[in-house]
Amino acid sequence: MSFEALSIPLALSTAEGANYTHGAAITDPNTNLTIWETGAIIAYLVDTYDKEEKITYSCFPEKFELIRWAFFQASGQAPFFSQAAWFNIWHHEKLHSAQARYSNELKRVVGVLNNGLKGRNWLVGDKCTYADLAFSSMNNNTECSLKGGPVEWDIKEFPDFEHWMDAMEKRPSVVKVLATLHGTEVSD
Repeated sequence: MSFEALSIPLALSTAEGANYTHGAAITDPNTNLTIWETGAIIAYLVDTYDKEEKITYSCFPEKFELIRWAFFQASGQAPFFSQAAWFNIWHHEKLHSAQARYSNELKRVVGVLNNGLKGRNWLVGDKCTYADLAFSSMNNNTECSLKGGPVEWDIKEFPDFEHWMDAMEKRPSVVKVLATLHGTEVSD
């Protein structure tokens, strides 16, 4: 979503190579650099293309608050949301302990976000940043990730998270990326 927010025409591909075996990757046609791993891709795009600071900050303390949230997304949201979805939806055997563990962790992550958003519209500063965008696609699948699992989901338990998600889902770059992920068209 970061490259869409910055209007960068890059193509995503499945990466194969000596240092990695699969996953999202980009090749920047301007530098011929192929970079993989979501956090690294976002850092590269922001550092290389967001000179006007549309979705970032370079000042203290915002710069480091952004890094903190980006690390939390990569180490907290991504693995726990993915594991919740795996054990609740796709795993061939229903393992109650795994379903409960990862579903509760998903709710814990949402709780951390909800607390971080208290009294504010965005995670850092007064604008939507790459940190907000990094959380978008998985946040959009929260309810689905918990489907079939033992943990109940009620977004109303997390009002600041809900407000943030509503604001995110109205952003043109988020609308466009989510529509692409869901196989629908969006007119510009």
